[in-house]
Amino acid sequence: MQKCGSAGWRLAFTWHYLESVKGELKVGYRDWEEFKEISQKSPENMICLLTGNVHHIQRYDKNGAPLPTNYLYPPVTEQELKAWGEYCKYLAEETKGVVNIFEVWNEWDLPYTNLERLGAKEYVALLKTANEAIKSVNPDAIVVGLGGAGTGTDGSFDRGVIAEGGMEYSDSCIITDE
Repeated sequence: MQKCGSAGWRLAFTWHYLESVKGELKVGYRDWEEFKEISQKSPENMICLLTGNVHHIQRYDKNGAPLPTNYLYPPVTEQELKAWGEYCKYLAEETKGVVNIFEVWNEWDLPYTNLERLGAKEYVALLKTANEAIKSVNPDAIVVGLGGAGTGTDGSFDRGVIAEGGMEYSDSCIITDE
């Protein structure tokens, strides 16, 4: 990575891939052990914690019928957030010494990463859960909130996260402007 002038990398370690079998979290990258060894020389590596998981999240229509499963439904219930926290904790443990920066979700305020168009309150609950899980195993980790929020929007989501107390659970933030 240094040969190409990179100080580190950013990868999305999506929950639906890391837990393709319910209850079994596993980094599935083919050369993960070799990648970890190379990455220890790059202190600025970042993981984007992203997506829901069809094993833990099910949505229903107004008549109570299940909607088609989709990994872009974010965790919102207490049970879903608990499972999300386990995913975050697992990644923080698995990548300790290789990754110290964790971005929580990416572009939450856009429909292609948040199908239900949930707001700041739900995002702050997700951010809080991730922060507590990550810091429980890596207290020095940097938790990044907002994750590029604001792209193509009026900024109301960013302001909502701040108003809901989200920055209490974020060591840094990413705000994208057009």
